[in-house]
Amino acid sequence: MEQNPNTISERVIRKIEEDNVAPLGKWRFVLKNNTFWVLWGLSVLIGACAIAATIFVFINAGWRYQQITHDSLSQFFFDMIPLFWIVSFGLMVFLGYYNVRHTSRGYRFSFFLVVIASVVASIVGGTILYAIGIGKDIDDFRYPIPFADPITIIEENRWNNAGRGLFSGIVKSFDNNSQSLTLILTSGEEKVFFTGELGDMDIPELLLGAHIRIIGGYDADLTLTVACVVLPWETPGVPYNPRQIHLPRELENERKEDTDRTSTCKDIKPYQKYKEAFSN
Repeated sequence: MEQNPNTISERVIRKIEEDNVAPLGKWRFVLKNNTFWVLWGLSVLIGACAIAATIFVFINAGWRYQQITHDSLSQFFFDMIPLFWIVSFGLMVFLGYYNVRHTSRGYRFSFFLVVIASVVASIVGGTILYAIGIGKDIDDFRYPIPFADPITIIEENRWNNAGRGLFSGIVKSFDNNSQSLTLILTSGEEKVFFTGELGDMDIPELLLGAHIRIIGGYDADLTLTVACVVLPWETPGVPYNPRQIHLPRELENERKEDTDRTSTCKDIKPYQKYKEAFSN
């Protein structure tokens, strides 16, 4: 028995009328499709920001001084890995894939193609963002987030460890005659150092307002904090210039010979590590 097509069409029309079904305008589909593409672009942009911050972190993680600030290379790696930005980047790649798949033609693209496109676009964009100098600004964005300090804060904390013989801060005053240096630490505390152990190559670093690192320690009587080595604080994001680093006198004939130093400096572990790192 043949089915009457008019009966089927009548049923469909009746159903539409009963459910008050109204056709959607084409603009809605276009808007939805474009929205998902915009969201994909936004995820790539945020992923690029994560890449720019990651590059900044890796370049400014303190590789030059890792033997001084850490007991092992593995400890240094664990301390400097930017998990926040790595997780953020992975999340953006996932969201990028999700948004592309929900476009009108997203089903045509394979998972690997979408992921690779998102990753490459983010890496290119992140490299550009870092190159124009906003990697630090992006990394500073995570400052209020618990357990996600920017690398600049992490590095400052590493060099504010009196128990390890590491100090950093801003030069408030320096008197070469009295061999006295006053440093404003990150905490805001003022600390006075005895500079009699420093050589001529350290003195140019002791300019008013200069941001410096100091390797030092207390004397035998615990009455003086002795500065053994002064190192400049490189500007974050600027490639390292080895001419800014001052080596021991045994290498450049500018610092005191190790035999001339007091036991205060020779017994400080970071100073020993410093000698090992810069004598090769």
